[in-house]
Amino acid sequence: AAWALVPEICCFSVASRSARVALRASEGEPGQLPDRGELDALRTSCMLEGRSFPSGVVPSFATPVYKKRLLFEEDEILKLNAAIIKESERLRESDEDGKKWSEINYAGGYTSYGGLRSLNRVSPIFAELEDLLSSHMNKFKKQLELEGNGEMSLRDCWVNMMGSGTTHVMHQHPSATISGTYYVQTPKGSPGLTFEDPRPERSAARSRRSLVEFPVQAGDVVLFESWMRHKVSRFEGEGERISVSFNYYEAGA
Repeated sequence: AAWALVPEICCFSVASRSARVALRASEGEPGQLPDRGELDALRTSCMLEGRSFPSGVVPSFATPVYKKRLLFEEDEILKLNAAIIKESERLRESDEDGKKWSEINYAGGYTSYGGLRSLNRVSPIFAELEDLLSSHMNKFKKQLELEGNGEMSLRDCWVNMMGSGTTHVMHQHPSATISGTYYVQTPKGSPGLTFEDPRPERSAARSRRSLVEFPVQAGDVVLFESWMRHKVSRFEGEGERISVSFNYYEAGA
C-alpha cells in the first residue's frame, strides 16, 4: 500500500475499490466467485494505462488522504477562525454534557462531541463552515469513486479544544463514509493527524512505517475515508489546539 495525497496524487485510489471487491469474494461461500460485473469492475479499475512511473515503483492500493487550505485568501481564513474560536468558547460555557464527557474521555481539554455533536445545525458560523467544506468533500468523493456515488450530507460536526497534555486515542468513525477535520488554531508544538497503516497483513513482514503523521496548521482541511484509524498525539504546547471534526454520510445511510 502507499499513501496518496489527493488531489496531488489521486490516480491510484480506484484500486482500493478493486481490493474491496476481491475481499467480498473471499468472504463468500467456498468456491464462490464474484459475478461477471464484479470481475469486470476489478479488471477495469486495476488498469493503469497511460500513466508513467519513472521510478519503477507503482503505488498500488493507495490509501488516499485529502489535505488543502480551506480558502485561497489567508485574511478570510483568519476572520473565519476568529469567529469559530469565539463561538466555541461561548458554547463551552453552556455545554455541561460535553464538559462532563470531556473530563472522562478528553482529559485536559474540551470537545463538544459528548453534548453538541451537530454544531452546523445550531450555530451560523459552523453552518458557514459546512458550506465552505462542501467543495472539498465533493472533490475528494469524486476521486474515491464510491459505489453508488450518491449525495452526501454532513450530520456530525463538533469542536475539539486540546489543552496541554490532552491526547486523542486511536479510533475510527463507524457508519460514516467520509470524515475530516478543519484546523482553527495550532500553536507551536501542536501535533498533526496520525493515521495507522490499514493493511491487515502488514504484521506478516516488519514494516518501519506503521503510522503516518500529517502535519497541520490553522486553515488546513484534511479528509479521509471514515474507516481509517487515526489519532492525535499529546499536545505539549501553550494555549489550545482547536479543530472542528465532522462526518459525511451517504443519503439513506
